[in-house]
Amino acid sequence: MQPLFESLAAEWEHGAAAQIEICLALHRMLALMARQLLAGDESRSNRTLIEQAAEYIRQHYAEPLSLDSLLAQTPVSKSWFLRLFRQYMGTTPYNFLLSTRITRAKELLVLTDFSVCEIAHQVGFGDESNFSTRFTAMVGQSPQQYRKSAMKPAEN
Repeated sequence: MQPLFESLAAEWEHGAAAQIEICLALHRMLALMARQLLAGDESRSNRTLIEQAAEYIRQHYAEPLSLDSLLAQTPVSKSWFLRLFRQYMGTTPYNFLLSTRITRAKELLVLTDFSVCEIAHQVGFGDESNFSTRFTAMVGQSPQQYRKSAMKPAEN
């Protein structure tokens, strides 16, 4: 923007003959400001779109979710959605879903006496084996180990 201001000031000194150049410089400045404003609006719109998708995942994590079901709610292409999701959430939609499910499973393991199989189904895993494998990979302990360690009284 500064070079445009300098150009405008230089043309201003030339007097009336430079009116066209002054108008062109003003037009370029306004166009640049409009592009920056629209880019800001697009960025806010993209963030809102991804926040809505993340909230949808948080609310429906226990249901069978697919990328196609998320895309059905968004007005953007698959590749653009994935790029935006990674940009704003720091991970893929699938990993965000897994993380949401595992977080809820950890709560259920500590707060309830449901079996691991029941918890697996409540958080959206089709079977206990897949759940246990994913849980162990993400947490570093099996669901049973996690429950036992979380239930231990704090040592002084």
